[in-house]
Order: sequence, then structure tokens, then C-alpha cells
Amino acid sequence: MKWNTVIDFVKKQWLQIWIAVAILALVGMGSMAAYISAFSSMKRVVVSTSNQGKLFTSNILVEDGKDIYIPRYFPQLVNPSATYSVDVILWNYNLSNPAKWYSEMINYNVTFTLTDSEGHPLTAADMGSRTVIVSDKNGNTLATLDGTTPTLTYTRTGESLAYNASTSTEGKYTLDFSGNWDLENDTEICVQVDIQLSGSESQYLDLSPLGGIIGLKKAVNTESAGWQAYIAERENSVSVADCDGYNMTVTGAGAAVITIKWDTRYLECNRNFYNQTIYSFGTGEVVYTAPASGSNIATLVISADTASSVTDNRNRYDIQFYKTGTAEPSSWSFITNDESSLSDSVWLFIGVEQ
Repeated sequence: MKWNTVIDFVKKQWLQIWIAVAILALVGMGSMAAYISAFSSMKRVVVSTSNQGKLFTSNILVEDGKDIYIPRYFPQLVNPSATYSVDVILWNYNLSNPAKWYSEMINYNVTFTLTDSEGHPLTAADMGSRTVIVSDKNGNTLATLDGTTPTLTYTRTGESLAYNASTSTEGKYTLDFSGNWDLENDTEICVQVDIQLSGSESQYLDLSPLGGIIGLKKAVNTESAGWQAYIAERENSVSVADCDGYNMTVTGAGAAVITIKWDTRYLECNRNFYNQTIYSFGTGEVVYTAPASGSNIATLVISADTASSVTDNRNRYDIQFYKTGTAEPSSWSFITNDESSLSDSVWLFIGVEQ
């Protein structure tokens, strides 16, 4: 009886019921549309931010990478009193956009530990007479990692990349591996670098720790008395489309003149390399020449000599190049060893005179 009453009511009030149902459906659709729109908008913001990259980076170390093996290639030294020098550079910006840097000081702690390529600690017996000297950007010795003390690890707290409203900031550590390193047999003697951010829980949520296990390996097809210059990403078979910038390595032994030219419309060299703010070079060792009037080509000449005290017996230079965003290279053919081929599609010349 009650069910019949309900049916009679529905028949008499069908229009009002239909309108009420339609309104509820529209409200639901509107809420779903608002949710989807908000989610899509949030996703766009997140993607846009991540594309800029995190503003705490390195020329060698990688994000959350303290257990990642990072080999550095050298020709075998003929002078055991010389060293294999590896520069670890920190930036408060990302290579994808060097014009944007972090908006406050970045505080961190850094630890250097002697390990194998998988991060397992070494012993004094493993090290033998080998040493690794850790220096700061001013050339001051921070620690000597060896097996005699033994000093197998060193932690430095309270480090920072300062904030400057008008320019980006760089930090630098140098690892000098002793010249008695056997580049073929000592590959399992490495230095693990672990950089952990230091601050309150609410700080640096947009940054990541940096790290890596740095080991030495012998460069293939490189004569001990020669020099070579190459782009690390190209040598490691990285797609040119995946590069926001380029790390050039110049390494060798003996004397050579390395000439580097680039088109400033498309590439920008890290000015801190040649203006003596981060690196310290001998007189005439590194000379930069800005483009002449009416030209776009800048020049950098390195007078390398591992036997000279003027160069501090340096056997390696690490130089960073950034894309200006004016154009994108379609292949690695934008690099040449023929100076006369510099053009709108060939932007970077590297020449080595032994």
C-alpha cells in the first residue's frame, strides 16, 4: 500500500523530481571539473618548476648520489711527485638556467671517505703509501686522507654557498691523488664525497643532497706525454638533446697549448674559470680574449705544462659551457677541431698543439 503511494507521488511530481536530479548531477559535474582543473593546474606548476632544475648542483656529484661510482680518466703520470687533481665544484644554480640562483644561503656538511667503488670503507693496508689531499677553493689543505695516521675519513661541518643578490655563487674542493697511483690496478681505491644539507626541517625542501664515489682510471688511447680535450657528455654517449650544458675536460702530461673558441651567441663559458675567482692560475697560464668588434667568437688559451712550477704542475682543467637558449644543437657536430669551420651550426672549436 505504501509502495503504491510512492509510485502515485512520483507520477504526479515527475517534473520537479527530474529537475532536482538534473541540478544534483550538474553540481557533481561542476565539482569534478573544478577538481580536474585544479589538479591539471597544479601539475602544470610542478612540471614548470621541475624543468628549471634544483638550484644546488655540481660538475661531478649527482643528487642523492653518494653511492654512485664516478670515474675520472687520466693518462698515467711519469712524474710520481705530481698529482692527479680532481676539482669538485658546487653551484647554487642549475646548468639549465645559470641566470637563476638560489634565493638564500645554502648550508651543508661535507664528508670525504676512502672507499672502494661500491662505497665500502678501506683500511690502512688498502691505502699503503697512497694519499689524497683535500683542499678548499683557496688552495688551503683541509685534510690528508691516507693509511698512516690513519685518516680514512674527514668531515667538514658548517660549510655554505653564500647568497648574493647580484650574482651566482660557486664553491670548490680539490682532491689531489698522489702520483704513485696505478691507474690500472688502483681503481678500487676511491674517495666518497657526501654533501648533506644542514638546516631546519623546513629549509631546503626544494634541494637534494649531493654525492659520488670518485675513482681514477687510465685514459684509453692517450699518450703519457700528450694532452687531450673533450666534452665529457659526448665521451659518455649522452644524447646532445639531454644536455643543458657541457663539461669540457682538458687533461694530459708534458707541455701543450690548448686553444678553445666558441660562438657567444650560442654558448657561454663559465666566467669563474678564467677570471681567477674560483680557480687560481699562474701568470699567462689561462688567457681569455673577448670577441673583437663585429665578431661573436671568444677565445680561451691554456698554456699547459706539467713540468712547470708556474702552472703548479697542473695536469687537468675542467671548464663548463652553458647554452644561451638562442638555438639548440641537432647533433654533436657543433664541436670541431677545424677552426675554419666555425659557423651558425658549428659553435665550439677545440685545438691542441703539443
